[in-house]
Amino acid sequence: MTKRDKDRIMNGTLKELYIKALIDRGNVLHRTGKSLQAVSDYDCAEKIADKSGKRELVAEIKYLKGNAYESMGMLDALKKNTDIAMKIFSALKDEIGYSTALSNMAAYYGFNGNNAREISMLNESVDILNRIYTDKKHQKKTKKRAGISLSSIYNNLGYSHRKMGNNSKAMEFYMKSLKVKKEIDDKAGEANTLNNIGMLYGREGDVDSAISYFEQALKILVYIGDKRIYASVLNNIGYGFKLKRNENKSLECFLEALKVQKQIKDKNSEIYTLCNIGDYYNEKKRYKNALMYFEEAIQIMHETGIKESLHILLTDAAKIYIKINQLQKAASALSEAYKLSVKCRDSKCTAVILELKKQMKAKRV
Repeated sequence: MTKRDKDRIMNGTLKELYIKALIDRGNVLHRTGKSLQAVSDYDCAEKIADKSGKRELVAEIKYLKGNAYESMGMLDALKKNTDIAMKIFSALKDEIGYSTALSNMAAYYGFNGNNAREISMLNESVDILNRIYTDKKHQKKTKKRAGISLSSIYNNLGYSHRKMGNNSKAMEFYMKSLKVKKEIDDKAGEANTLNNIGMLYGREGDVDSAISYFEQALKILVYIGDKRIYASVLNNIGYGFKLKRNENKSLECFLEALKVQKQIKDKNSEIYTLCNIGDYYNEKKRYKNALMYFEEAIQIMHETGIKESLHILLTDAAKIYIKINQLQKAASALSEAYKLSVKCRDSKCTAVILELKKQMKAKRV
């Protein structure tokens, strides 16, 4: 691009098109797992939009940056950018933008173990977006924009309820999400929800149905080239094979998923895959291998500030430390796990931790 072309972009009618092109390229980079490169495009677009007084575009970019930072496990950056987006959308009276950004903020609280606040924020978003999506007076473009956000938030609500063990409520929201995604022809979103439905069937013990949904999702993901969700689905297929006792195929899927997640630097998803591989080796009583993967997952969670389920992972690691008589490491893991389990009110895990501490005390005597 020549200097003259750049001047036209900065000073003429092409400016907004250039901003949108940067956003679109950033979105593609994020969807294909290159979130750090996506942030670079978003930063460039934000600077131009800000200088031009395009507040609606600044808000959109701040929201998208929050998304990218979430996928990299950078939770403080997620919160900072999302908070600014919410304030701008609110000032502009953009209900769709505000509700969408609010769902990002809900994710921040979910990652920090505050599930009640997460669900409350998501429900608030759904109430606003559902009103807009079902109101016939709105134009098609407005309804589609509301539908994209609504379907994603239904999906998030399903995941939140699944975390809390309410599988029937989770399925209800996943099916609502799938219905809207098909109505608005959101292929990437459809694949993501098919993946989540498959996970739920797996938890209910219907492995064949689970794998069927996973395979439907994979076909879409291969077609659209979304590596991030592709790796997540591959991980879940591995879990399905585990339930069918095809352990070699299971490990093969986990390792391939981990390879992709490391390539695209998807830290959040990498944690779950590392835990699945750790569980595989733990069940095989190959404790050193199991700890290698558990410890890597714990390290990522410490580095990124993700606290969701960290107390459970620390407890699992402590169990192995006790088995191999590394009691000092076990004590350290249990001490941190206890504080986190009390904070998130996981009484079941707290009871397990206290029992493990008794076992350690007996070993030392």
